[in-house]
Amino acid sequence: MIQKSFYLALGAATITLTPLATYAQNSSTFFDTNNTISGTTDLPDTSPVTLALNIVTAFLSIIGILALVLIIYAGFTIMTSQGNQEKVQKGKDILLWSIIGAIIILSSLGIVTFIDSFI
Repeated sequence: MIQKSFYLALGAATITLTPLATYAQNSSTFFDTNNTISGTTDLPDTSPVTLALNIVTAFLSIIGILALVLIIYAGFTIMTSQGNQEKVQKGKDILLWSIIGAIIILSSLGIVTFIDSFI
C-alpha cells in the first residue's frame, strides 16, 4: 500500500510542471554617475500572487518530469522481465500509478492556470 501511494504521489508530482516565466530585470545601475543612490532597483515588478503561482507551476513541472521518468522506468521493468510474472506485475503497477499521478498533476496544473487567468 505504501509503495502504491508513493508512486501515485511521485507520478502526480512529476508530469504537470512547466518552466517558470523569467522576468527581465532593469539594466540600470543602482548607483548613478556621481556614486549616489538612484531611485531604480533591479527588482522585478511582480505581485506576490504571481510569484506564488510561478513557484507552484515550477514545482508541478519538476514533479511532471519525475512522472515521465517513472513511466519510462515501468516500461523498462516490463521489457526486461524475461517472462517473470512478478516483474511484469511490478512494472504494470508502477505504470498504472504513474499514469494516475500524471492525470492528477495535469488537473492541478489546469486549476493553477484557471486561477491565474482570473488574477
